[in-house]
Amino acid sequence: VITAYGEGGRGGPADQDIGGGGAGSGGGILLEATTLTLGGWVTANGGSGGEGSGYSGYQGAHGATGAATSANAAGYALGSCGGDGAPGGARYVGAQAGGDAQCWLQNKMVGGGGGGGGVGRIRFNASTSCALNASWRLSPAPTGNRTGCSL
Repeated sequence: VITAYGEGGRGGPADQDIGGGGAGSGGGILLEATTLTLGGWVTANGGSGGEGSGYSGYQGAHGATGAATSANAAGYALGSCGGDGAPGGARYVGAQAGGDAQCWLQNKMVGGGGGGGGVGRIRFNASTSCALNASWRLSPAPTGNRTGCSL
């Protein structure tokens, strides 16, 4: 397993009516060799955004780190009235915007959810040949400099 995932956003602090933090994007992975023959997991997915803070001492949930699979990191919602944190980007899904606050409290809005982190980048460079095994799970789809290095 090789991963460069984005970190999840911080949940809004309790009783401060603050939005959740935006998540980190996936990183960059570069593999270079004379010949590349690969079988396993390589991912660079974005994290999910944090949930906005809500009422009565509720802190928003922290977002999740990017998944080490081809799935995106799910957004979080504890039901504290704050906006939901958004899912991060992955192979087939772009990062999403955080959710709006779910209710009004004492004539003010509680915090909205943080946005998900964008998907990163994977690149394979081989000077002679490149082969991706069927067992490999890649997210996002890689780019490469030789036939067989990209999908």
